[in-house]
Amino acid sequence: MFESLGNAIREQQEKFAKKQQWIKQFVALLDNREILIDPFKEAALVHTVRPTISKLTKVGGVDGGIVSEEMTGFDLALYRAVATVFWGIGDKVESTYIPHFDPDPNIFFSPSLQSRQEFNRICTLRRLYVEYEVALMTIKQAKPTVLFIDGKVAPLSSDFVGSSSGKMVSQAEKEVKQIYTELVHEAMKQQVLLCGVVKDSRSRELTRALGKIIPDLIKSENLDRQFMQKWPFMLTDLQDTFLADSLLQQGERTAWCQTPLPSWLELEEDTEIRMTLAKPVEEDQPVKLECIINPHDQTMIDACEIGLSALQILSNHGLPLALPTVILEADERTKLNADHLDAVIDQISMTLGIPREQLRKRRYFTSSLRRL
Repeated sequence: MFESLGNAIREQQEKFAKKQQWIKQFVALLDNREILIDPFKEAALVHTVRPTISKLTKVGGVDGGIVSEEMTGFDLALYRAVATVFWGIGDKVESTYIPHFDPDPNIFFSPSLQSRQEFNRICTLRRLYVEYEVALMTIKQAKPTVLFIDGKVAPLSSDFVGSSSGKMVSQAEKEVKQIYTELVHEAMKQQVLLCGVVKDSRSRELTRALGKIIPDLIKSENLDRQFMQKWPFMLTDLQDTFLADSLLQQGERTAWCQTPLPSWLELEEDTEIRMTLAKPVEEDQPVKLECIINPHDQTMIDACEIGLSALQILSNHGLPLALPTVILEADERTKLNADHLDAVIDQISMTLGIPREQLRKRRYFTSSLRRL
């Protein structure tokens, strides 16, 4: 068994090594010439990130946490979100927390839903809602130049089931769409850059964008046809993070590239999402940044570069992790665990006069876990 597994892994490693070698030769062939075309927004493929920002720049980060359990006859979840805002970066750093340093979690309670899948979907939607609610609050109260969101800058269409979902899930989906649309409108109005930081992205948006323009580049730039004819085999099924890791040195990023807005999102025509991959830390893979902007607003276009600089500066925290400290701090403040859940279950137990063991659906499994 392990021999066949080892052979399969070795085969994949050899395949990726060949792809990495081809990518490096491809980059050398381009010599960072300014030849990229739409959907790229810059002509050169690789750029250096400016490692400084104004000390007056406010940079925020939002993250959410949730813990849940299926109980006897009902479903229970606790969730919350926190935003951290830094300013005075590079000197005496000031910070604030929104809504505050350690907010009480929200409680979701419902008679047992029809399936675990429905309960999990409700949990995801409630977490998204509170993250966007806190992000909106942060824009109104602190008005940062850049507001990082942990994960994609917009919910995916796949986050919404639509007509096939139950009434409770449908209502939760509607609420998430409403609060997110309000968030984007307010960000545009206040000229605050919403920037999603996607760690370990499995996307292929960058490779697909390159694949679309390579045939034209071969013709217009008179590139080595014998070498370039391999590109479909080298880029197909290649994840963006692997491609970017082969392209970038620490402190560099790929060209900004426009990506489609989610199909469910109804906004003004002057709205688009741009993405890039950046490598702020040598020991970690590049991270994907997604920014939602008005392409005709120069202030927001400039904010994209400020966001990249903030990512570069705030990722130099001594850990081999390409995430800015505002996100790490928000994550720390928003964490929920079994102790938070136990405290609520104890309150329910005392209120009802029912032993907590009778409330827990998996009390034997849970108690065995606690002994480990």
